[in-house]
Amino acid sequence: SDWVVEFPADLDATCEDGQLPEFGEPEIFFDECELIGTAFEDVYFYIVPDACYKVVRTWTVINWCIFEDFGEDVYLEAGFSEADLFVDWDGDFDFDERTFRDGWNTSGTPGTPDGYITYEQTIKVVDNDDPIFDVEDLDVCIEESTCDTTVELPVPDVDDCSNTATIVVTSDIPGATGDQYVYDNVPPGVYSVLYTVTDECGNTSFDNITVTVEDCKKPTPYCVNGLVIEIMQTGMIDIWANDFDAGSFDNCPGDLKLSFSPDVNDDSIIFTCDDLGQQVIQLWVTDAAGNQDFCETFVIVQDNMGACTSTLAVSGAIETENGLGVENTMVEINGGAFSGMTDNNGTYSIDVNAGGDYSVIANNDMDVNQGVTTYDIVLVTQHILGINPLDSPYKLIAADANNSQTVTTLDIVEIRKVILQIQDYFTNNTSWRFVDAAYAFPQPAYPWSETFPEVINFNNLNTNVLDANFIGIKVGDVNNSIVPNAMVQPENRTMGSFLIEANDRTVEAGETFQVDFRASDAVAGYQFTLNFDPAALEMVELVEGVATTENFGLTRLEDGAITTSWNATDIQSLDDVLFSIIFTSESEAQLSDLISINSRFTTAEAYGSQGSLDVELAFNGLVASKYELYQNVPNPASGNTLIGFNMAEAGNATLRVVDLSGKVLRIIDGNFNAGYNAFELDARSLGVEGVVYYTLETAAFTATKKMVVLR
Repeated sequence: SDWVVEFPADLDATCEDGQLPEFGEPEIFFDECELIGTAFEDVYFYIVPDACYKVVRTWTVINWCIFEDFGEDVYLEAGFSEADLFVDWDGDFDFDERTFRDGWNTSGTPGTPDGYITYEQTIKVVDNDDPIFDVEDLDVCIEESTCDTTVELPVPDVDDCSNTATIVVTSDIPGATGDQYVYDNVPPGVYSVLYTVTDECGNTSFDNITVTVEDCKKPTPYCVNGLVIEIMQTGMIDIWANDFDAGSFDNCPGDLKLSFSPDVNDDSIIFTCDDLGQQVIQLWVTDAAGNQDFCETFVIVQDNMGACTSTLAVSGAIETENGLGVENTMVEINGGAFSGMTDNNGTYSIDVNAGGDYSVIANNDMDVNQGVTTYDIVLVTQHILGINPLDSPYKLIAADANNSQTVTTLDIVEIRKVILQIQDYFTNNTSWRFVDAAYAFPQPAYPWSETFPEVINFNNLNTNVLDANFIGIKVGDVNNSIVPNAMVQPENRTMGSFLIEANDRTVEAGETFQVDFRASDAVAGYQFTLNFDPAALEMVELVEGVATTENFGLTRLEDGAITTSWNATDIQSLDDVLFSIIFTSESEAQLSDLISINSRFTTAEAYGSQGSLDVELAFNGLVASKYELYQNVPNPASGNTLIGFNMAEAGNATLRVVDLSGKVLRIIDGNFNAGYNAFELDARSLGVEGVVYYTLETAAFTATKKMVVLR
């Protein structure tokens, strides 16, 4: 082993621009057959008279080819130099005291190499430079619903010759957390932050930044759902942006500015006779920080006082086949350029400009399930089989639920899906169809022989039109049971009760059991909502009987409800099990306390030889009649929500809504019939967000549930 190492010299290192010079490394010579490794350990000394600090670096050089054989230091070469021997071991023509050859000991004679050489190098560090760092100004956005946020200051990267540097942050930001870089609940504002960085050599540098916290969350606009205005005798009328505000709000305090465009000064509009009809309005809301958002609504400009002498009226009535007016139907002229709604009598009147060409259509795609019952399926089935054909073109159009221009079993499937609330629309169809009342069907038994008109056209209109009438057809309602306006009182056509019977029993916690539902009466069909307590029962399986899987809707299981609709081609006796349901019980209870039948989602009714029948559930021969309060639908609620309840007997009921603190938000009361009833509530009008509680109170019953309000 004849390898040689030259260690780096002692060094006075001066810090420049936060960097120290290289301390050097051992240089190895004649190591062709060796496997040489180098390493070092540093010891720092901070009390040094002529430097900031001193580093004593102990180098260790090992020839791994022989070191493991000996496993220890046989002797140590450090302290003996080639200058004493006058031998140029590394061939650099000098004789320093940093060059060593393995196997030459302190006596100056060769010995057995041990593959191990150590050396101490001393480095004195002189550091008169301040630490180098840079911190940028910080912009923070508030995007939550509260008017504050968390501010996290940047941690600077420091360039310095010291091992460590002390960073001290001082600021006027409120909400200190104990971490000098983090502040909670900081409101909008401009804040100053000073960074002080001191290194181990006593050098200090500073940087001051500005932290700007801004409200970046857009305000929440709420528009009034349309306004009707009247042209003045001057031929014009002005409106103001605040006329359309329905309670817009922001997360931060400060006045909101309302306008009709992003320009906050655009807060009024003047309408003239050229603007008659419906006009779309954008209500822009600007908060104190300048954030903006908008909602859309409309204004209907009318001229009932005749200020616009060049206008004419297009009016008429929309009625069902049996002469009942259809209310709340939108009538549009020329694609909405002029529009109006039918009143309680189904009549409408819309002003248009004289001399124009106009197309009038009616549209109503709301409440698709109204008037649609299983009895309609009975009648459609009888029509398809030729037992009792539908006797008018309007009934045939109503029966064509999927708008295929034929009446088939596919229409029955569509109607049943709506009854069972599996879907809230008819495929390829609308809730209502409207046919020009003056149209005569060339083939009444086949109304699709030619395209029947659902639009009324006028060319070069020069006189008022008083008879632009339509026949309204409620799709799916072939027996005209719809109540199309508030002036018509619904008929109570029930002629008795159809009993669904089950055996009452006590169910145990954790028990899985089957409930058989039977009926002994003869009917042509039935429909109802079967309610169960979802906190006490879990539905496991539906077992087919007379009714099969297609006769049930299971979309409301989370609400504790199963909808069902069954029919035959004619009245028949039901002697077998109608259907069975397998439940698992969560706790011990009486079955009759957990299950009920009513009209909660699908109206409870059956169809016998004498007419319609109520549907009631009997346990062991006794009709079950009880009070119940149901979960609101939908929940969470951000708009209209329905709170259903069941009355064991007719009487007064009060609904009380409170927040978590017990503050009363709304009270609604009234007299209600026995059976299923419901309150309709606009959750937005409560003025809160989060969990609220609603309580139903009657003379004999009180119950409370909670709902979640979203805004």
